[in-house]
Amino acid sequence: MSNRFEQLKNKYRATFSQKLLDLKEAKENEKFDEIHGLLHKLAGSSGSYGFTELSLLCREGMNCIDEGGNLNQSKQLEQNLEAIFVYLQAKAL
Repeated sequence: MSNRFEQLKNKYRATFSQKLLDLKEAKENEKFDEIHGLLHKLAGSSGSYGFTELSLLCREGMNCIDEGGNLNQSKQLEQNLEAIFVYLQAKAL
């Protein structure tokens, strides 16, 4: 992998802390449209930077919301968001 790509990837990883905060706030306020939008952006960008696992987790979360899930009805969505939180925290710079 090129040094330039690694620099870009690290710059992207530096945004993980803010993405984590944004997702947690949206979850706390049960703003499912906002959660979906954040997951959509994160799924695309993380895939582009090679964070395939994160991209897949985000797509799964989007699917839960698309199927009408919310935090009170869907343990799967709750577990998915928690997995995303753990991933973002672990990989943040």
